[in-house]
Amino acid sequence: AMACAAARASTAACALVSRPQQRRAAPRAAAGKLDRRGALSAGAALAAALTSPPAARAGGFQPVQDLQDNYSFAYPQGWEEVRVEGLDRVYKDLIEPLESVSVTILPTQTAKLTDLGDANAVAPQFIDKVLATPGSKFDLLEASTRETEGQTYYTFIYKVEQSGLKRFGVSTISIKEGKFYVLTTGASDRRWNKMKGTLLTMASTFKNLV
Repeated sequence: AMACAAARASTAACALVSRPQQRRAAPRAAAGKLDRRGALSAGAALAAALTSPPAARAGGFQPVQDLQDNYSFAYPQGWEEVRVEGLDRVYKDLIEPLESVSVTILPTQTAKLTDLGDANAVAPQFIDKVLATPGSKFDLLEASTRETEGQTYYTFIYKVEQSGLKRFGVSTISIKEGKFYVLTTGASDRRWNKMKGTLLTMASTFKNLV
């Protein structure tokens, strides 16, 4: 559900990040995507182990590193990769369908994240226009900023309610070389207390490589 919401929000995200140019008209060939991921898989574990925070390396997380799209993060071991149109990567727990993590990449003309404002100013707009589904209500619980190797990241924790269903989301965003990166993960209201640490670890491991 979190992944599908992110996919539906691509158009709204483009509007938010200062009139970006159209994305490539032709998607990458499926075979090419599989070949690239296959080529990366052999060295990904070692390379990401050197760059992932200790909490991710020690806590049952699987590192993933995408050299072509310039990002890395870690997701829980046992989650499986699925394909969702409009998203660069998605991993999910097949037993708990509301628990997933996705990465979306959008073009932008905004030079750096701080040009949009600070984390507390950007968060409500971003959740409303990009992350929350139409007709839902949201509460921003926390907005924070971190600097990693000179790159700025904003992380939002929020609660969304729609048709009586409640879920929690954690998103980390960044801007690098004309691309707007969005990592989003979440869990149901029932599972939030148990999964909160895991979701925050995923968000904290997300970074641009260069």
